[in-house]
Amino acid sequence: MNYGPVANPLDPEPFRRWADEREAELAKSHEAPTKILAAELGLEERILYRWRHENKRLERDRVEDALERAGTFLWEVYGHQGPDIDEAREAYCRRCRDNVIVSRGRCPWCDDELTEAAKPRLWCERCDRILCPTDEGTCWRCGTRLRQIPWVECKCGCGREMPAFDPQGRRHEYLRGHAPRKLERSGEVPVEPFARYLERQLETIDIVAAVARAHGISREDVVRILRRDVESIDRQLVRRALWVAGRQGTGKGMPMRPDAVSFAELYPEEVRSRTCPGCGGGKAPHAELCKRCRVKRNRREGRRPPRAQSKLRSELVEEAYGLYSQGSSLMDAAEAIFERTPHRNVGSVAQALSREFKRRGWEVRRRGRVRAAQS
Repeated sequence: MNYGPVANPLDPEPFRRWADEREAELAKSHEAPTKILAAELGLEERILYRWRHENKRLERDRVEDALERAGTFLWEVYGHQGPDIDEAREAYCRRCRDNVIVSRGRCPWCDDELTEAAKPRLWCERCDRILCPTDEGTCWRCGTRLRQIPWVECKCGCGREMPAFDPQGRRHEYLRGHAPRKLERSGEVPVEPFARYLERQLETIDIVAAVARAHGISREDVVRILRRDVESIDRQLVRRALWVAGRQGTGKGMPMRPDAVSFAELYPEEVRSRTCPGCGGGKAPHAELCKRCRVKRNRREGRRPPRAQSKLRSELVEEAYGLYSQGSSLMDAAEAIFERTPHRNVGSVAQALSREFKRRGWEVRRRGRVRAAQS
């Protein structure tokens, strides 16, 4: 049966060699290694049989997908000579001396016009690196004749071989999946570089700035306070600085550290003057007790707090009550005498009249009766 031309053909021999090695590994722990190998590649067993025994070129895209499903890169099986070079998108730049991706017919780095096809990268034994050869097949750095990239054994001890360099020119030591897990994401690094860095920080650290950062205030404020340039400072600045320093290193919303210095320890008299000895709440610094405790004490002792004296003269109160008793409203009576009082508005006069009427025992109409009379 004729299957037509194969796109991007590959030599089947490297794949056969890799499949034989992988099947030998699986045979150590499985009774049907060929079936397991086909499952790893995502192929039917008959397709795998054809790839391994028919002397036909293999399709690169299908082989690459199968190897990736098995956890292996194409270049690990074939190296990166030929199969990894895509002439449709790469070309050789004489100025950069390397294969580059074509960008509108020019090199993306030096902008030179690209006219040569990509060259296979070879290995320079003297430089111990892979690079594109010159026209004479030598290294453009040292002049040594280049050789094919050597194959080395995996460092895990499995015995499988691989190219000594990956397609990006990095030294390759382990096959994919064979490197120890501790090399993937190690949580530790050598201590010496960081220790040297901290020693340099200790030699050059600004102590004043460090104290300012720890208390959340500016460096200028710290210098001004240490020099005693002022006799007093803002109370809130001190409270805020001690609050920040006391919670440094703790989580958000956490209480102060047990060893932190509080505002009460530095200014006990200031805190005591603002604390009521009766209930422990706040009070004015000049007051003996807070208002609630003072009222309770006066009630226990049978004293009433002094009341404010009225600013209305007695004759004005009598005149207003005369109008009020004749049917005028309290506001109308207050408006009649407003110009002769020290109050600032008519409403204030009306409140003062209401208090005076009640204090003198005069009859006062309720608000409902006034509204009924007006309606």
